[in-house]
Amino acid sequence: MRNFITLEEKGSVREFIANDLNNAGLRIDTNKYRNIIINQLSPHITNNLKQQQQGSRVFNVPLHQMDTISVKIDNFDLTVPIFLRWCFDCIRRSIKHEGLFRKSGGSQRVKELMARIEDGPLTPSLSPSNTVFDVCSLFKEFLRRLTYPLITYPLQDLLLDCFSMRSLTLDKKIDMYLNILLLLPDEHLHTLIYILRFLHEITLNERDNKMNAKNLAICVGPGIMRTIIEGKTNIMTEQCATSVSDIVETLIINSTKLGYITESIYERSQMLLEMRQKEVISNSDESFAIENGIDNGISSTGKINDPTNAKKTS
Repeated sequence: MRNFITLEEKGSVREFIANDLNNAGLRIDTNKYRNIIINQLSPHITNNLKQQQQGSRVFNVPLHQMDTISVKIDNFDLTVPIFLRWCFDCIRRSIKHEGLFRKSGGSQRVKELMARIEDGPLTPSLSPSNTVFDVCSLFKEFLRRLTYPLITYPLQDLLLDCFSMRSLTLDKKIDMYLNILLLLPDEHLHTLIYILRFLHEITLNERDNKMNAKNLAICVGPGIMRTIIEGKTNIMTEQCATSVSDIVETLIINSTKLGYITESIYERSQMLLEMRQKEVISNSDESFAIENGIDNGISSTGKINDPTNAKKTS
């Protein structure tokens, strides 16, 4: 497997991912796949944009506008919001508490924490009255208030389509889920990996905190995948909520696999990249020769020159 995060040129890789997903049965127009990448940060509805507050640094703003920090997880150097690392560090100190993300924090204390973060340091000290459940609720509020959902709308559609394909084995679905998520904008992909890895870490303490991947997916899934029903955000049908929960549970369990591509995809993408680079060089040389009338086999009119003609006239 090849580390996708460290690749300098991801475009050709994403083209082959889109093509492979299309061949597997998902409806992706590979000729227009770039629009999926480019336009996925255009929300289906404008309510979130209207909620965006002037001067807000964490809540109601897009990920790419937040103050970030670099964190290292295994072979990944991830760029994630500073707030998020603070949040997880706080929760990690109480990782064995029963009911993380299931039990709600005090609503007033959560509001006060939000205000302190927006008006002061992004990593505030907790007051004696704050509990780990306050921070868990703060994290869920962060997901709900993202201007664009962590898993963007077009890719949510692909995940749900994949989930509903009965002809696929679970292993095949997992592979497709992981590849679909590689189409996310980098800041969303980095943040998603960071979150899923932390949720997986919580499940390793399930004996004490009673939170397995299924329970966490029920509690956090609706924030990670904010689906749209009849033009309204944050509203799910019961069937959709079940699908989202199942998908997020699978992602938590397989979180250590996200961010990698197969050697086959990498090698094909490199061949495509090399071919395009050669075409660019060839076209550039040809244009230069035409503009300057250089006899490299191409005349100034663009016609093929016969090198022997020059010898006959000399």
